[in-house]
Amino acid sequence: MNLFNSCKKIHSRLICIFMVVSYTLTISAQTDANALHFWTDRSPFSPSYLVPMTHASLLGRMQQVGYEGQPLSFWGCFSQYKPKLRSLFGGKTQFDLAGYTSTVKIDGNYIFSLGSDNDRVNLGLEGGAVVQQKDVNKISADDMDDAFLYDNNEVNPNFSFGVEWIHKRRIVGTEDGETTVGISAKNMEDWLTRQDRRITVNAFYLYGSYRRPTLRMLHLYAGGMMQLYDSDRLQGEIHVALIKAKNREVDAWAGGISCRHSLVGNGSTDLIINAGVALGTHLYLGYSFDLVVHGDFASPFSSHEIILEYKIKDKRCHADKSTYYLMGGK
Repeated sequence: MNLFNSCKKIHSRLICIFMVVSYTLTISAQTDANALHFWTDRSPFSPSYLVPMTHASLLGRMQQVGYEGQPLSFWGCFSQYKPKLRSLFGGKTQFDLAGYTSTVKIDGNYIFSLGSDNDRVNLGLEGGAVVQQKDVNKISADDMDDAFLYDNNEVNPNFSFGVEWIHKRRIVGTEDGETTVGISAKNMEDWLTRQDRRITVNAFYLYGSYRRPTLRMLHLYAGGMMQLYDSDRLQGEIHVALIKAKNREVDAWAGGISCRHSLVGNGSTDLIINAGVALGTHLYLGYSFDLVVHGDFASPFSSHEIILEYKIKDKRCHADKSTYYLMGGK
């Protein structure tokens, strides 16, 4: 009898582990929700992305994985830049739902900016907490009394940091070309807690981009990114886009295409189509469609992502006009 009960417990745990691994692998096969819109808004993955005005973003993502409990992600931020302090103060929150697991992150964000008008370095730091809960009502196991199933609530400290360099050079009229290089380390939770109790996945980003204005407010954009997750999954990504500038807050419209390939890991290749349009003077709506075209999780696995971004300049920012060019405005 004891042997039978032991087998049931082992079976229950194997089911739980299988579900966790299945969801994790499926999510890993999709393009990182934090990075999809990095050519319009880097704040989801970069603690050092400085917007020199009042800035708010909302991001939602739905992944189609072919079975019940498909992953959902929601992310939001709000920040204000203080030119006299050369500092940005803000907050970020993120909610992820995958199968029976839900995760909430709440972080504060501080960025200090230094340098000249043409060369600027931003130093960013995020810190807060990450909370994970599991809904055991969504788990089907032989032994629902197994304590392992109910050891499911975790609250851990979490922090991230990053550095970003922006260089501007006058190209057309009053418009500047913009070169950006940055590095960020996200979810360094295991630096603050035990490895076996962590909730999030370490993520390191190395990215760069160049935005060049041409005639009639059209901007050409090219960028690339390397992403390392948990020291065992390396991905590379390239983006190209055509952007119509509008004002210092938002672009009139943008359209582009991206490709990502897993260099170390599951070997998947993603194709991403991006588009966006201004909704008035301060609001920007962006959409991305991500399709896995090669690998174990190729079609029909796909995802849809929408970002809503709000920017409004503060008259006090005229004390530091150079920061406006970080947005690619004229």
